[in-house]
Amino acid sequence: MIAAARQRPERELPEGILPERILPERILPERILPERILPAHKLPAHKLRAGWEPARARQSGAVLIMALLIVAVVAGLATSMGFWFQLTLARGENRWHGAQAEAYLQGAESLAAYLLQDDYNNSKVDHLGENWAREGVYFPVNERGDGLTPAIRDAQARLNLNSLATKLVYKNQSNTPDFAAFSPAQQQFVRLLQSFDALPVSEAEAVAILEAVVDWIDRDSAVSGQGGAELYEYQQLEPAYHPANQYFYSVSELRLVQGVSAELYQQLEPMLVALPEPVSLNLNTAPLQLLRTLGSKEQQVPLSLAEAESLDAARQARRQTGEGDKQGFASPEEFFQTAEAEAVFGREATLATEGLTVTSHYFQLQVEAAVARQRRTLVSLLQRSETGVKVVGRSGL
Repeated sequence: MIAAARQRPERELPEGILPERILPERILPERILPERILPAHKLPAHKLRAGWEPARARQSGAVLIMALLIVAVVAGLATSMGFWFQLTLARGENRWHGAQAEAYLQGAESLAAYLLQDDYNNSKVDHLGENWAREGVYFPVNERGDGLTPAIRDAQARLNLNSLATKLVYKNQSNTPDFAAFSPAQQQFVRLLQSFDALPVSEAEAVAILEAVVDWIDRDSAVSGQGGAELYEYQQLEPAYHPANQYFYSVSELRLVQGVSAELYQQLEPMLVALPEPVSLNLNTAPLQLLRTLGSKEQQVPLSLAEAESLDAARQARRQTGEGDKQGFASPEEFFQTAEAEAVFGREATLATEGLTVTSHYFQLQVEAAVARQRRTLVSLLQRSETGVKVVGRSGL
């Protein structure tokens, strides 16, 4: 009986488990006990305490989280790759269209040079009735709508700042300037400074500004007259700077010259140009404001607006009735012989034709190219001579 009592009851094996693989319960790991692999609804009540989940359920949740993380990472990478692809594509497109626009601008510059040289070979008189003077003309280059809008303007229709470089002459070695001894460009500049009705400038102030401009250009350190300024005067400013002591490179430099205020510069800027050498003013193309700077050597004040409009009417009448070169005056003398000029200056007036011309050698080309969404602008300064047209300055490319 003792042997029978000690005999352990035979254990019922789970399906698929061989008898020889059964270990005593005391050494069988808990994680592989048969009850651990039972479905949750067959587990004992004490196994269903709060927070306890079967191992297989916990593993399924981790896999789901990992899958969501992978999807999120892949989606982020796809979005980032799409963004950079679009950005690279846009950059490439802009570069391609920009290169096309630059090619169109260079072609327009070559075409303008050919047009100006052809005009010079056939005519020695430049006026606003010629083909090069047309503005606002749009030239399409393809069916997509790309095109060019060029404009050629006579640079000698403006007063050249570098024509003012002549040394000023004073009476009896005093500081009183001899206006009659000024160069034609200097006389025109003094009259121009006094011609703005909205910003009155006296004759003395105009001469002082001219003296400062001459000192800005010349290479010496001697102050011209009472309004001149050299290194010492500019060193007293805050901030201090040096005068250029060379030709004007740009009209904007005039803003640095002593006596030139911001308001005065805004009035002067459309009437001025900075060319690499002294040149004459073209009477056929000069704007109305510069017609007020005409006069005799002794005349220090500008013409009135009504007098300038009368001279401009003579030009317009010639342009409407003439053909070819006859649309412009063949010489400054012919211009002053018109009835309008005689009414303004008088028959006996001695007018200086020095510093005036009807033939121009410098032109400014401004052209805008439109290619898709690209807009590029080129501004070129062209010099024309018997040997051809060359580019003196360029900005925009």
